[in-house]
Order: sequence, then C-alpha cells, then structure tokens
Amino acid sequence: MDWLKDPGFLGTHATIGADLSQFMATLFTGLFILGWIQAKQRKADAHHWLMLGGMISMLSFFIAYYLFRQLGVLAVEGKEGFGGSQALYDYVFIPVLTLHIMYLGLLLLVGIVLAVEITIQRIWPDGGRRHRALGRFTMVIYCILFATGTFTYTMLYILYPGKIG
Repeated sequence: MDWLKDPGFLGTHATIGADLSQFMATLFTGLFILGWIQAKQRKADAHHWLMLGGMISMLSFFIAYYLFRQLGVLAVEGKEGFGGSQALYDYVFIPVLTLHIMYLGLLLLVGIVLAVEITIQRIWPDGGRRHRALGRFTMVIYCILFATGTFTYTMLYILYPGKIG
C-alpha cells in the first residue's frame, strides 16, 4: 500500500490516502445532505436511495480509513505530520481532533440505537416522528463531523504541512 503515501491529487501537501479520505468524506456527507433535503421536500423514494448511498459510502470510508491509515492520521504521521507551532498543535489541532473522535463515537452510538429500532418502536410508536427526530439529530452530528474532519485536513495539509505530508 505504498502508493497511498504518494503525493495526493487535490493539490495540497497531502498523500493520496489523505486525499481519498477527504474525497470520500465529502461524498457521503453530500449524499446525506441531499437526502435530508429530499426528505424536507417529502420525496421519500429519493431520500431513501440517497441515504442508502450515503451509508454505503460512509461504511466504505470507515473500512478504508481504518485499514489504510492504521486507526487515524496521528498513527501514520504523528506530530511530524503537523507543521504548525507546538502551541497550535496542543491548543487547536488536538482539541479539534479529539472533538472529531468524540462525535464519531456519538455517531456510532446513534448507529447502534438505529440498529435496535424495533425496541425503540415499542417506546415511541409514531415511526415517522421518531425517524424525523433521530434523523435531525444524526444529521447535525454528520455535519459537525464533516466540519471537524475538514478542519483537521486543512490544518495538516494546507495551512501547516509537516515533514511527512
């Protein structure tokens, strides 16, 4: 998998692996946002297909990211991958990355809740209302994850490229 460490295609200091990660995150977030818009317009069929496509893209992203990046950007690049000051690394980059990871954990928790939706149906029998409430909450989490992930990518590969990127 050495080709993933070659220079990326987005014109930054990133590797192909980092650029693919950013591209896939943009793809699944875009599909989720389009699906959300379709739901707001009461276009259920388009909403369902876009959300399914987003989920497949997201699952592909997570599998590829964790297989090829060995559980995250710092596992591959460490502090050397960040070219900014130590204070910026300690007080901006690491807190944003930590927030990103915490929201990812929250999203996984929401996924577990959705996986046991049959149990939830007994507690909250109005399926449409439940789906809208959980969907609204989950969409906010996706958008925060995308923003923090993009912020991390921007700091690592555009604003403060390090020795490795």
